Amino acid sequence: MRRRFFIFSIYRGVLFTGLAIALTLVAVFGDAIRAHYFGDSSAFRHTTGELAVHTIDVGHGDAIAIRFPCDRVALIDAGDVGYTGRISDYLRRRVTGRRGRIDWVVLTHPHLDHMGGMTEILNNFDIGVVYRPLISSQSTHDTNNGTVTFMGGETPHPVYTDVIYATYANAEDVRISTAGTYFGTPYWRMFFHTPTVDGTWAGMRHANMNEMSPIMTLEFGNQIFVFTGDAGFMAEGDFLLTDTARYMFGTGRRDRTVHLNVGHHGSNGSTGNDFLRLIQPTTASISVGTRFETLPSATAINRIRGNGVTRENLFITADSGAIAIVTDGNTWNVHVGFRNPPNLWWLFSLLIIGLWFACFFDWKRAHN
Repeated sequence: MRRRFFIFSIYRGVLFTGLAIALTLVAVFGDAIRAHYFGDSSAFRHTTGELAVHTIDVGHGDAIAIRFPCDRVALIDAGDVGYTGRISDYLRRRVTGRRGRIDWVVLTHPHLDHMGGMTEILNNFDIGVVYRPLISSQSTHDTNNGTVTFMGGETPHPVYTDVIYATYANAEDVRISTAGTYFGTPYWRMFFHTPTVDGTWAGMRHANMNEMSPIMTLEFGNQIFVFTGDAGFMAEGDFLLTDTARYMFGTGRRDRTVHLNVGHHGSNGSTGNDFLRLIQPTTASISVGTRFETLPSATAINRIRGNGVTRENLFITADSGAIAIVTDGNTWNVHVGFRNPPNLWWLFSLLIIGLWFACFFDWKRAHN
């Protein structure tokens, strides 16, 4: 006679159902549980009304995600090709959530450490508007487009062409990054101060795509964030000449807190004294890996610290991992050294399987 080791009864079925419901509630409210028991991993639980700027740790590269007070999202660059998985995971867990939408994407310039991972991001997320450089790719979107610029001496990496194809295939709209461009609401605004027309011609003349990186500011309350891509002294000089920069950082507006994402990974050719004296940053974040021993440059670090940024307010991803600055428009906090929260769904699945065995397995018969 065939032995049955599983016995189904109303009692056991009710027991299993009750325990399964309890575990389901645990999984559904997993975020709250993670926030309570894994505080360091849940430091960036977004609250409506707050703005958070995340400098994601992508080694030697740049990827900056922004969650706005209205819960919309922007991404500036996407690191090198090897970091796509890390960026996607970070975005879904900490920034976009299950919504999986990036409302604005900014591609600063066609260097691999800034746009290498962008193709997969564009293909795997719901994309709103993409702000792309004026620089021409080899895509058919650009070869017959008189509004984009051929850089001549410096040829964009072939991956840039893939990014442009993915941009036009996935974005709801595509715009060129130029001075005066902006997006936002009455409560916050992202503004492009460069490249101006003169700055564009200077970048072309020197065949230097770094200098085509837009210098952008994000205003929210009395907080200003400054994003620079790989902009160097040339682009900074162009920025200093703009009326918008002089107005935003004029002497009558010194009551604001300025957070700087340092240009070109802290290289010696960026973040000059004149630039720092104008914006007067309180914090500075540098996205850099260990590929180049000379980055961040000691000279650039000394300039930054010599213009008001204390040692405690200078953050480097190679040392601290991802960096997040969270503000309600008045006060601000910096979080570093965090990790992704544990995913409770795999544990939930294992527990359901264990419950099934515990409720229906006939242990007495199995041992006879």
